[in-house]
Amino acid sequence: GKLLRRAAKEYGIRWNDRDYIENNPIAQVFLKELFPQSLNQHRLKLDQIKQDRLKSNQQNQQKQEQVEEEEEQEQEESKTNNTNNRITIVTDIDYIKPAVKELNYFNVHFIDDLTLAQLSTLPIHVLWMGQDIINVSSSSSSSQDAEGATTNDDNQDRHNKRLFLNTRLKSERDIKVNQFPDEFKLTYKHTLVETLTQYFGSLAFESIIPVTYNLNSQLHYFIANYLENQSTDNTNNSAWIVKPWNRSRGLEIMTTDCSGAVIRSLETGPKIVSQYINPPALYFNKKFDLRYIVLVKSNAKTNKLEAYVYKMFWIRSANVDYSFDRFGEYEKHFTVMNYRATGTEFKQILYTDFIQNWNNVLYKDQREKGEWKLVQNRLNEMFGRIFEAFGESRAKEGEERGRFCGFYGADVMVDGEFKPWLLEMNFSPDCHRAVVYDPEFFDTVFTILYLPKKLWGKHADKVER
Repeated sequence: GKLLRRAAKEYGIRWNDRDYIENNPIAQVFLKELFPQSLNQHRLKLDQIKQDRLKSNQQNQQKQEQVEEEEEQEQEESKTNNTNNRITIVTDIDYIKPAVKELNYFNVHFIDDLTLAQLSTLPIHVLWMGQDIINVSSSSSSSQDAEGATTNDDNQDRHNKRLFLNTRLKSERDIKVNQFPDEFKLTYKHTLVETLTQYFGSLAFESIIPVTYNLNSQLHYFIANYLENQSTDNTNNSAWIVKPWNRSRGLEIMTTDCSGAVIRSLETGPKIVSQYINPPALYFNKKFDLRYIVLVKSNAKTNKLEAYVYKMFWIRSANVDYSFDRFGEYEKHFTVMNYRATGTEFKQILYTDFIQNWNNVLYKDQREKGEWKLVQNRLNEMFGRIFEAFGESRAKEGEERGRFCGFYGADVMVDGEFKPWLLEMNFSPDCHRAVVYDPEFFDTVFTILYLPKKLWGKHADKVER
C-alpha cells in the first residue's frame, strides 16, 4: 500500500478514487504498466538487501569463529605456561616453612634441591613480607670451588635463593574485594534500621538504635507515637531528629519537637526520624558523639563475618552547653563542626585525654557503672550484634567465602545511663584525623583486612574483636 501511494503520487494519480481510475486512461496505464514496473524494481532492491545481509552475517560468523579459535589457543598456551611456571619452594628452608601454610592463594610445589648454578641462570627478584628473599641474576651468582667447599656466606646465599613465588592467582574467586555486595543495608539509614529490626525485632530499639521511623512508609506510626508522648507529658521523648536516607556531613538534618516540621521535611526528599537521645552523657557540659572505625572481613572457612573495632576513636563535641530546648540551635544539639562555615569552632580532643577526663574528672564517682572500660565493652558488644544482623541478612553463596572485606565509620552516642546507641554507619569514612593521630593507621587497616593473624604483629594490639 505504501509503495502504491508513493508511485501514484509521483505520476499524479488519485489511486484511491475508483471512478477516476476506471474512466481515466492514464490511470489504467499506471495500474497495468507503470506500477508493476515500480513494484518489480522494489522487489529487486529488497532481494539485493537480503543478499547483502546474508553475506555480512556469514562474514561476521567466520570472524567470530576465528576469534574463538584464537582464544582457545591462548587458553591452551596459558595452561601450559602455568604448568611450567609453578611456584617452587625448596624444602630445606626451615625459616620459611611456617609461612607456607598461609600461601592459600598460590600453587605450591616442593622439590628436593636445586644447584646454585641452576639458580644463577634465573633472573628473579621476589619480595616476601617486605624483605628481599631472592635477587638472582647471572652476573651476581657465586660458584663453588673445585673441591666443592663453600663459605658460610655462600651457604646462606644459597638458602635465600631457593624460594620461588608466582603471584598468579588461581582464579577470580581468590581476589579480595574491599566492599561487601549488600553493604547498603548498613550504610543507608533506612535500610540499616530495616536490617536490625528484621533480625532483632523491637529489641533493636532497646539496645542498639533509638526508636526510628521511615517517614516514607511509617509516617502514621510516627504520628501515633508523637501523640502518645504528648498525651502522657513524656518530655524526655518529645523531641526528634530528622535525617535524609543517604546524606552525610550533617546535610538536611534537623532537631524539632514539632510534628508539622517533621512532615514538611519530606518535601526535600525521603527521610527517617529518630527519637532524640535525652539525657545524653556530657563532656564538660557539652553534648558529644564518637566516631569509631570498624574493620570487617568474611572468614574463608566459616563464611561468617569478623568485626574488629579500632581502639583509637575520635570525639566530636558541641560548642554550646547542653540543654533540652531551642532545638534549632545547631551548635548546641549537633557535633559535626568541621564542615560548617568558616569561623565555627572545631574542637580536637585526643581519645586518651577523653578517657582520662571521663574516668578521673567527669564520672569518677560513678565508676561502678560508668568507667570507660565498661562503656567500651558495651560498645564492642553492640558492634558485634550489628554485624551479626548484617551477616545474616546477606545472601550466602559458596564462592563468597573469604572474598569480601571493608571498613566503616560508626557514629555512636552514650546516654546519661552510660548506654551506647548507634547513630549511623558510614562507608569510606573520612580518615584525615585518623592518620594525624596514628601515622600507621592504614598499615593497620590493610594488615587486619588482608593478612592472616599470624602476621599481624604489633597491629593486633590496635584493634579489639
